[in-house]
Amino acid sequence: MSLVTVIRADENYKKFAGILSATRSKINLDASLQEVIGLHTARSSRNLMGASRYSPKTIIDAAAKDISNRARLVEIRVRNDIALSHLREAMAAIRRYIITEYADDLRDYATVDQRKALVERVLKSANELISEGESLLSTIDQFVKDLDQSGYAIKAIVECLKLLDSSKAGSTV
Repeated sequence: MSLVTVIRADENYKKFAGILSATRSKINLDASLQEVIGLHTARSSRNLMGASRYSPKTIIDAAAKDISNRARLVEIRVRNDIALSHLREAMAAIRRYIITEYADDLRDYATVDQRKALVERVLKSANELISEGESLLSTIDQFVKDLDQSGYAIKAIVECLKLLDSSKAGSTV
């Protein structure tokens, strides 16, 4: 029987597998990604062109929608990060457990890299979920950064509108 099979039959690994299964059921990375992309593509600030860029109502609406979208993106990020953090903690614990509990069996592998590769093979599905989750979190971070930068740009547009409005008021002679 291979060491991977022995480890996966271990009661502690089964507890870890339960945590992995619970994490999978708590988060839906595909649905979260679709919502995140939908929020980003539906932003009004993406369409501030032509005459609409001079409309205070349009600018206010775009800024308000960006604030709402940013809040929702952060909510999605936090929810997924919390679930993934529990899985990360469980992975660290099971790694330590495997390395200490199966230390004698792992000595059959000549190098440290081979031992690490075995442990990573045992945790492959968890590593894949973590990787997909980190990709989602990174995407959200990029969109939040874009929203923040758009906020600064909208603020600059408002300042320009103030200048235009004051120059019109002062030019009546």
